[in-house]
Amino acid sequence: MASIGNITVDINTIKFARKLKAIAKHAKALADELDEIEKSFCPQCGEGMSRATDLNDGSQPVTEKAFCSSCGYQNERVLGGESE
Repeated sequence: MASIGNITVDINTIKFARKLKAIAKHAKALADELDEIEKSFCPQCGEGMSRATDLNDGSQPVTEKAFCSSCGYQNERVLGGESE
């Protein structure tokens, strides 16, 4: 195998740290979006599910309910103090 050479990366820079932080931020957002897609399908039959969110008096989400009209699967989860 041919050798291409050595590459040196200075990781002790503010610029590099900012780039890593941006990558982490976008990776988290992507993971959250993929989770939302996964939750939108029924775990039993694979069809799309209907979702509803109950709010408290301060319009904060309290519970999220999911229902599959194809197989009847239902799920309810309690949400934290901030919107998920």
